[in-house]
Amino acid sequence: MRTLFISLLLAPLCGCAGVHGRKTGMENPAIPSRTIEIELLALDLDTCGRCTRTDRNLDAALDAVSRVFREAGAEVRVSKHVIRSAEEAVRHRFVSSPTIRLDGRDIALELRESDCADCGELCGCASPSEGAVGVDCRVWVWQGREFLEAPKAMIVDALLSAYGAPTVAPVTPDGYRLPENLRAFFEARRAQPGEARKSCSGGDPGCCEPAAGAAAGCCDGDPACCEGAEAAGRRVRCAAAECC
Repeated sequence: MRTLFISLLLAPLCGCAGVHGRKTGMENPAIPSRTIEIELLALDLDTCGRCTRTDRNLDAALDAVSRVFREAGAEVRVSKHVIRSAEEAVRHRFVSSPTIRLDGRDIALELRESDCADCGELCGCASPSEGAVGVDCRVWVWQGREFLEAPKAMIVDALLSAYGAPTVAPVTPDGYRLPENLRAFFEARRAQPGEARKSCSGGDPGCCEPAAGAAAGCCDGDPACCEGAEAAGRRVRCAAAECC
């Protein structure tokens, strides 16, 4: 999992500080009157247009409210997570990509999704010959319109509302279950060459046992699924005829 954590006391738009930790030597010594925790969770922050544009709009929204938050002494802590496995999705109670949470609450009031060609290509779920895409990603609803990325104005509104609201316990889906849409995405990514090793090492280091013995003893007797594992020194998990 790639995680970017940013902690800042928001400063004015003049550039005294910023979402990427810009410093000019001017520091606000005030004790924050309110701390807002922001999370961005996504399947990808490099190539998926919906995710990258939402990431960009989040940064722009933080810049837009920086002067107000600075005057109020508000502190914002931003963490950005790329969810790379089903285990990570469950741990974060991830329901759709991308997701923005303020103090643990999803800023989207309703969940809508549509086919995402970028993520379909990312996992190899898209079928160019048939024009089919196998991954659905979030559609944002703001002022009666639908957007494929979180609008800057929507994020600004959520930030200001979060500051004015009392701190409350995070809201998480009751009886969370990994959506089948996401399960299919992670299974397809895991099946891609080289992805198994990255997924294992980037998530829980203890999820896989060292490859040992002949490949024929791997994955309930399916030599093909672990071919070359021992030679490459790859760590694999063999259960239910699946390789990590």
